[in-house]
Amino acid sequence: MRTCDGYYFAIGFVRNKAQLSSHQQMCASSCGDAPMKLFAAPLDAGSGFSKVSGPTPAIERATDDSGTLYSAMPTAYAFRDAENAACACKSTQTGLPQIPISIDPTLKNGDIIVMQDGLKVFRGGANNPHPDGDFVSVASAKALPTVVRQQMLSLEGRISQ
Repeated sequence: MRTCDGYYFAIGFVRNKAQLSSHQQMCASSCGDAPMKLFAAPLDAGSGFSKVSGPTPAIERATDDSGTLYSAMPTAYAFRDAENAACACKSTQTGLPQIPISIDPTLKNGDIIVMQDGLKVFRGGANNPHPDGDFVSVASAKALPTVVRQQMLSLEGRISQ
């Protein structure tokens, strides 16, 4: 949540405690320099997954790392009543705030992404953070069909010009 006006948005499910730090990092980096705080909905007993339905909306059951409910925060839901320009997510020198690729929860094995040093193929799993070895150059990605590899190498050449 953005602490200055209580604005909240989902960033994914925490399936185990090991993922908590990557979600905290994702939360902190998701809105530029606006102050952020991670809240998590309680887990279903025995399932290890966050509850997303029930008689009470998930945000009203969400707590921070000290156990404080979102709804107990002084700024909870403040964004609904008034817009606070000082709270808006701001662009950085490199554009809009970006989640580090190493903790991107949307990556799927085989995804092709643009990185500083060229096009890479993601070959990792669902665990976060993803180590550098989970990203291989298009040229060395043996699982890519030849025609796709050639197209990506051509695109990479045009991008670098």
